[in-house]
Amino acid sequence: EKAAREHLELTMLWQIQAYKLPTPVREYKIVKDRDFRWDLAWPAAMLCAEVQGGTHRKKGAHNTASAINRDCEKLNLATLHGWHTINVTGDHIKSGQAIQWIKAALELYPPF
Repeated sequence: EKAAREHLELTMLWQIQAYKLPTPVREYKIVKDRDFRWDLAWPAAMLCAEVQGGTHRKKGAHNTASAINRDCEKLNLATLHGWHTINVTGDHIKSGQAIQWIKAALELYPPF
């Protein structure tokens, strides 16, 4: 699971570089009093992206009731702090949809 997720994140980083987009900060903490970290973040644009791994598994880190509740809290806290969020799966990364969403978001939210 961790190796597959790391591979997805590295693929995403390669795509970001290939599209000549600004380099994101990895494992970025948005909310100071919580231990939530976003996989990729562009703090100047207040944009973050989260890679949802394990979507093809019957039981994984993101598809239990407690994990879904935690992910909802994480997403909502980011939104309440003014952040724009992009959530992607491996399918989105492999198809190129994820990089298109990130590119569009960086064009919408200055300073990029």
